Amino acid sequence: MNEASTIAIIGILGSTVAALIWIIKYLFDSFKPVMDELVKVTQANTAATTSADTYLKQRNGRDIEFHTEIMAKLQDIPSQAAKAAEVVAEELKRVGDLTAETLEHSREHQTIREQTVEKQIIN
Repeated sequence: MNEASTIAIIGILGSTVAALIWIIKYLFDSFKPVMDELVKVTQANTAATTSADTYLKQRNGRDIEFHTEIMAKLQDIPSQAAKAAEVVAEELKRVGDLTAETLEHSREHQTIREQTVEKQIIN
């Protein structure tokens, strides 16, 4: 009986080892295509990064005149805004003065009727 149980144990262990080997082989077979694709994508990403780095190194310092011009124009914006605000303020004052003059002129030609309860201005 000991021989039968030993053979059974060896058979179970053999089957378990064979199943584990099959599972590991299956996982590697399904894992390898994914890893190959990941390697290709990583290589493409590395090429793109290297290309961008090379381009930026070549461009470094080439656009300094453009940047200087942009900075000068950006510094000029507050003074231009102040000038525009002055123009708007002058125009608003002019319109306000004209409106006040028109109101004074129209008051001279109004007829005022008084009633017992309220005053009413009729144009």
